[in-house]
Amino acid sequence: FVAAAAAVRPFSMPPNPPTVHKHGVEIMYLCDGEVPYVCMESGSPFHEYASSMLQCALSSGTKADGLYTYCNDKRLNVELNRLSMKPAEYMVA
Repeated sequence: FVAAAAAVRPFSMPPNPPTVHKHGVEIMYLCDGEVPYVCMESGSPFHEYASSMLQCALSSGTKADGLYTYCNDKRLNVELNRLSMKPAEYMVA
């Protein structure tokens, strides 16, 4: 499960936030810290709850795959390409 989402950076976050990798979840900020990139390994203890976490975060009972809004952000695609990721390896939502 790999997702990148456009979000507004909290005002208290440092200009270049560090990459965090714990419990099979990696969080990295792309595009000058504006976009969080989340990668969850299938062996992570959180993997089986990924759908529920998304539903809870959005206060929705809708199936998780219906909660994504897919987008094509050229700047984000360039950034992911710089990290040697192919479009088949990620989902931008």
